[in-house]
Amino acid sequence: METVVFVSSVIQGFQDRREAVRRVVLELQGLGFPVRATFAEDHSASGASPRGACLGLVRESNAVVLLLGPRYGTIAGASGLSVTHEEYREARNLGRPVIAFIERCEREDEQTRFVEEVEDYLHGNFRAAYDTVGELEAECRKALLVLLSKQFSAEPNLELAEEFLVKEYTGAISPARRKLLQDLKDTPIFYRRDLRSEEGNIDDSWEALLDEARALHRRGYAEITKEGFSELGIHWRYPGLQLAQRMQPYVDGKVERLLLLRVRNEGGRRAEHVQCDYSLLSSSGATWGKDVHRDCIGFVNDPGIATELGWGKEPDTRLMLNGGDQAWIIIRFPYEELRWLDAPAIDELPLILRVSVSASNAHPAVREFKIDKDASGGLAFASVGHV
Repeated sequence: METVVFVSSVIQGFQDRREAVRRVVLELQGLGFPVRATFAEDHSASGASPRGACLGLVRESNAVVLLLGPRYGTIAGASGLSVTHEEYREARNLGRPVIAFIERCEREDEQTRFVEEVEDYLHGNFRAAYDTVGELEAECRKALLVLLSKQFSAEPNLELAEEFLVKEYTGAISPARRKLLQDLKDTPIFYRRDLRSEEGNIDDSWEALLDEARALHRRGYAEITKEGFSELGIHWRYPGLQLAQRMQPYVDGKVERLLLLRVRNEGGRRAEHVQCDYSLLSSSGATWGKDVHRDCIGFVNDPGIATELGWGKEPDTRLMLNGGDQAWIIIRFPYEELRWLDAPAIDELPLILRVSVSASNAHPAVREFKIDKDASGGLAFASVGHV
């Protein structure tokens, strides 16, 4: 697999530094490494806007070399950030490795703040300072060799990132789902096709009702006794099931928390059949696993779609990860309880959430998080560390 390295920096007055990186990559190619560097100036004839073209090159890359000097650079637009700063943010959001080389010099105020942001995020082999172009070339050669040795190692290597995202999610309560949750009983109730949604579209509302009923049935909550072109019979599968009461907060528009954790294959070979698991541990030693509520965990490729997930659109339960690729593990937490059967009450917080990700051909990666109440009484998360 070829590693594509995008070189990000201001261009004006920095050509000698950029050419130094190009020389290093050509040298590594001569040594047999399948690596290639891309530069914005080499793609200036594309039909995209300069900003769009640069961000596109970041997305197409496997890693980013970031060169920071005295100048902040041109502001890109509405974001108020320079083009280089936007490229760096894009690389971070995509989980691309960033190797930063920071010139020792006097800087503009905006550039000083940018450098501080980079230094807070990057450590070790992925950040170096330099005085001369010769030093930059030597540091770049060393850092790229470290990166390539990781990416082209024989085995896949799964890594769970320390940073995480928390999003709020309403559960996408549609009029049809709300009606089912409010109506269902232990004995069958029947709907007929003349049900109208708030918009008054009979066909759309009927199909939506069928979709929601089938989703309840698939999860074992409800039994469909009759399903036809114009009639639906359905009831709770287990007498006394209080799903309607459990779901009332969502009907009322309250939210649950989504915890998103980034997993990346730092190895060279593809990680096969990647899957994730978790357990909850209390201070008393009690443990609860995902087997009691399987649809609370899965994978998404883009954290931006997390809030779009609903009963008709679920995360992947397993996937393949090529070397250098990443995905996001998503775990759902209801707004006032942990929802798992026999799970602890929120009064038992704090709890430890232990998340593991494994592949059929890779060692598992395990990380722990602490779950506690925030100031508003909701769930808050903090990374504890690797296990």
